[in-house]
Amino acid sequence: MIPYHVHVDQSSGVFTDLPIRSQRRVMKATMGSVALMWRNRMLMQHFRSGAASKYNYQRRSRKYVERKRLLARFGAVEAGGRLPLVFRGLLRRAMKALHRIAAYWSRALVHLVGPSYFKRTIGSSRPNLVDETLTVTSDEDRELTAHGEQTWSQEVQNAKPRQRRKRIL
Repeated sequence: MIPYHVHVDQSSGVFTDLPIRSQRRVMKATMGSVALMWRNRMLMQHFRSGAASKYNYQRRSRKYVERKRLLARFGAVEAGGRLPLVFRGLLRRAMKALHRIAAYWSRALVHLVGPSYFKRTIGSSRPNLVDETLTVTSDEDRELTAHGEQTWSQEVQNAKPRQRRKRIL
């Protein structure tokens, strides 16, 4: 799950005039749209050259870097060993695959399925690939926030306002 939270400013009466069901539909659509944007645009940025400095990845050991360069000479490593999270390409191929996005009114989940080494390893000196893959820069965070606000305002405009019932006495 990406570390992203949406705060709704309820000072304007537009959102609170909607019924609870409509409010939750608006929030669900907003969360799903933000998660889809992150998956489609920002996830694959982690597999480009220069991503290690952009996302501040943990330094790899000297032995690992030497082994990666040696195997790259023989063609056993993709992209000549220059890409940060790519060794044989299993992780990149798994992240390119379509993932299920579950959107709720309070959150959105992107279910990432990766190779066996993608899981968290407690007590290991290996870098945490999950955290490195889920990292979002401040520029990306602003872009996600702007997209979320735009989607939210469109959804609020399309939502139906609360219909007051006529009471007959």
